Amino acid sequence: MSEFFFTLKCLIFAGLFLLILQVQVGGRSLDDRMMDLVERSPVAGFIGDSAAGGATLLRRSYSSAKSWIQNGFLSPQADRKLEKSRSQMRIQEQQQARPKRYLDHPSDEETLEY
Repeated sequence: MSEFFFTLKCLIFAGLFLLILQVQVGGRSLDDRMMDLVERSPVAGFIGDSAAGGATLLRRSYSSAKSWIQNGFLSPQADRKLEKSRSQMRIQEQQQARPKRYLDHPSDEETLEY
C-alpha cells in the first residue's frame, strides 16, 4: 500500500510543478524561460557537439560495415580468397606435421658427400 501512496504523491507533485511552470512572468511562462536557459547554456553546446560526433561515427561505421559486407564478405572473389587461404593453411599444416628427413634442408644437401 505504501507503493501506491508514493506513486500518488509523485503524481501530485509533478502536477503541481507543471502548474507552477505555466505561471506567466513578464509575458512569458516560467517553462519558456527555463527552456531558453537550458538551450543557451554552454553545457548544451558541448552535449550537442558530442551527439553530432556520435551520429557521424555511427553513420561512418554503418557505411563501412555495409561496404565490407557487400564487397568483401559476400563477393565471389572473397570466396575464392577464403578457399585459397584455407588450402594454403592445409599445406602448411601438412608440412609441419610430416617428419623432418635429412635431405629436407637445402643446406644439408650442399654438405652431403657421396
